[in-house]
Amino acid sequence: MSASKLLRVSNTTEFAAWLIIHRKGHIGQRLKTGLESHLPSAVFGRVSFLHWGDHHGTNAFAHIHNVILAGTLFLPEHTYEGRARLSAGMCNDDEVSQAQLKETKQGESAHVILQGLCRAAVRGLEVGGQCTPCRAYIIASPGSGIPKLLSELFPGCHVNDWKPFSSKLKGKLKAAVDQLDAFFNEQPDAVVTYNDLAAAIGVERKNFKRTIRHDARFQQALQERCLEETEVGTRGQKGVRAFVSPFPVEEGSDVFTDLSGWDF
Repeated sequence: MSASKLLRVSNTTEFAAWLIIHRKGHIGQRLKTGLESHLPSAVFGRVSFLHWGDHHGTNAFAHIHNVILAGTLFLPEHTYEGRARLSAGMCNDDEVSQAQLKETKQGESAHVILQGLCRAAVRGLEVGGQCTPCRAYIIASPGSGIPKLLSELFPGCHVNDWKPFSSKLKGKLKAAVDQLDAFFNEQPDAVVTYNDLAAAIGVERKNFKRTIRHDARFQQALQERCLEETEVGTRGQKGVRAFVSPFPVEEGSDVFTDLSGWDF
């Protein structure tokens, strides 16, 4: 795993704590040592660690809203084959198809991810039956099929590609992001509508959606800043799309610096 930029996290919000679930043994120890050497002690003290194998049966991390799965748990090939045979009631002489093996692997991946992430705040329940907000960063093999499993495991979740290395913004895209930075630095609890943002950077409203809002680089910039789209109601307008900061960054917050080049 290579780590790049870690986002700023407020000292005073409940979202300041992190849980990292990692592999057992030497790899996990190197991860801890690397983080401890790069982060201030006060920040490192808010990071909890749990290795695969201990990723179930504990409520100790139910208050944590940020989880990193630093690599997912994969089993030996013969274990998947054995479990495929067992679940299908097959004899030793029966041949396990590739489709059965793939289905078993994805089922096992779904199980460990559900167990791992549910150590954190997502296991909670809010008024109205909604799960407690939680952000998860998952590092997994591209061929694992895990991204497609997430929406089934967590109905209603938002799944986005995690790209730790930021793309360099130019022109109106850069102007839009700079405008958001300036706005939320002054008013971290407020909202800004698409109409206002488009007007501020000199882009016609009819073109803003196509040239700015749906651009992958702009969406990535929103994720990096913990900004999300929401519905706001104003007089004379219904369902105006806007940005709101769900985790306000207060004065004195920690800013985690660039940690690119790590190799765990």
